[in-house]
Amino acid sequence: MIQGDAPSLHAWVGATDCCGEDPHPVHGVVLNDSSVVLVGKNEAGRKGTSGFVTRWRVAEGHRVGLLADDNEDIISASLVLDSSSALVQVLEVGERIVAVGFEADSGSSPARAVALVLDPESLQVLSRLEVSGPLEGSSAVFESMALSPSGQLLIGGSWGSTRSEIEGLCN
Repeated sequence: MIQGDAPSLHAWVGATDCCGEDPHPVHGVVLNDSSVVLVGKNEAGRKGTSGFVTRWRVAEGHRVGLLADDNEDIISASLVLDSSSALVQVLEVGERIVAVGFEADSGSSPARAVALVLDPESLQVLSRLEVSGPLEGSSAVFESMALSPSGQLLIGGSWGSTRSEIEGLCN
């Protein structure tokens, strides 16, 4: 239970052009080295959204109101996917980063669930898993991940849905 007022905002860090037009972070994780990886979606014009992943290094010292315009000492790497995609969760798994979401051929075509294994330094895609819907015209999306106590990666999502049923991700 939280009591009293929320703590005041001491600092914020933003970027004007790290991840495409109007980026919307959806999920983030703090890595073992204290850097932060964010995933989300940006506006890709009439083509819908484009998924992105970006890695931020912790700013040195107390920086109030810092706006980082691709400042190399803060943004260490970014990757933007093709249009008609979104990334919705990210985890550090061993020495890799795994991001999940969906990709599609167009804004109205069925979505494919996608899991990307990324190099933590460069965010280069090392491997990928794609899952299509079970029926022609149906969609799939990976929406969540968890690590089991034994270190197994569990991925959940939607399979066999219509594109409009992928709630909150396509718009």
